[in-house]
Amino acid sequence: MSLSFLFSVLILSASAQLAMVDKVKDFGILRRADPNWVDFEIRNSGSADAVIFRVEGPKNTDIKLSAKTVIAGKSEFIRVAVSPKAEGKFSIDLAVHASPWAKPEMIEIKGESTFAASSLIPCPDFGSNTAANDNQFHISVRELIKNIPVEEAEIAVYKDGRKIDNLSTNQHGEVSAQLPYGRYFFSIQHNGFQMDTALYVNAVNSHLLAMLEAKEIIYEEAIKEYVIEDEEVALEEEEIEIPVEPKPLSTPTVEQTPRDIPIPVEPENSVLPLSGFKQNNLVFLVDVSTSMKKDGKLDLLKIAMVELLDVLRPVDRFSLISYSNETNVIIETESNLDRDACIAAILALEPGGGTAGAKAINKAGSVAMSHFVDNGNNQIILATDGAFNEGVDKAMNYTSKYKRKNIQLSVLGIKCGPFTTKQMNQLVDEGGGRFVAVNQASDAGNQLIDEIKKSSVR
Repeated sequence: MSLSFLFSVLILSASAQLAMVDKVKDFGILRRADPNWVDFEIRNSGSADAVIFRVEGPKNTDIKLSAKTVIAGKSEFIRVAVSPKAEGKFSIDLAVHASPWAKPEMIEIKGESTFAASSLIPCPDFGSNTAANDNQFHISVRELIKNIPVEEAEIAVYKDGRKIDNLSTNQHGEVSAQLPYGRYFFSIQHNGFQMDTALYVNAVNSHLLAMLEAKEIIYEEAIKEYVIEDEEVALEEEEIEIPVEPKPLSTPTVEQTPRDIPIPVEPENSVLPLSGFKQNNLVFLVDVSTSMKKDGKLDLLKIAMVELLDVLRPVDRFSLISYSNETNVIIETESNLDRDACIAAILALEPGGGTAGAKAINKAGSVAMSHFVDNGNNQIILATDGAFNEGVDKAMNYTSKYKRKNIQLSVLGIKCGPFTTKQMNQLVDEGGGRFVAVNQASDAGNQLIDEIKKSSVR
């Protein structure tokens, strides 16, 4: 490599801001007749051009670039074709090397193949068709019992936790929209009928047939098998130590003329004004077991959580914990709330695995204690779709333990059935919080925000 080329690259790196728009692509079910490739968008939001050096992947992948230079303010695409080695689930990691990055950015392709490729399936060239650009997506809405078209059905389209479009069907019960490839959540309603579903839109999934059923539906129970832990919960009363924030030292009063009095420059939050609502210390404990994948339940929860993040204040504290087979603390914030980082962590949640719930409640309580806000709202939000069939007593005991430490527990029930609703109401009675039933996207965010308001009102 010549010194002049190296110097040019260093200059580009200094002011180029390169980022992968998506780091994970999921084929879902991949059949032999399906397109076997996906496009990753790489965006340059900086003021100088950037260079993609190379993309490294295993031998059963074929990779093409729309261009090696990513112009400032523009995007390019990395196209990757996969030739599955065997039937079943697969996950492939690729390393993207580019001039602004000291180390490669990792991207992932996953899915479940119904076939094993006998040889490498080549990746198509970039031409008239770019997967991440225009894609005509068709929606047909019909009534389930009579199997007739539904005219003027209202369809709310969500991506990354935010509503991006409102559609309405024609007299044939159909509507089309341009949707770039990616995962979407569709909430469809019409005169007392509803359907919510999540779908990965690509060349294979280019049509959604929605069969509307009555709005008052009984959701299928998701019964969780909770792991009984060996550790015991201390049931006896214990001395409670609550962190106390030091009070600021008083300062001498100085008389000021009207001209000297500072004028506040930061507008007060209109939804959660500090004058009316306490500082929040929120710990979200999110069930990411396999059942949360059904009917777009996890997508529905993400919509609610993103809407809440939009109205939280810089003083509020937010932590996110996921639980399935294991409990993972994903993000914790103490001050200067970074909404973008929190939302990115929420959107990255993926369902899969079983459940270990009582231990997860204990972990959430521990995280809440570590960020305790004196005279604030310290709250665990358990988000789940299913009831416990084991470990119920232990979960109750942990909940009661942290209630005595002024940490309440509320439950977001995501499309829960009656049995789950009954059991979760018993849990929140023990935890001093409330049960909030979340069944549709249109009011999911408002329901969560209202719960935080009730808990933090002065």
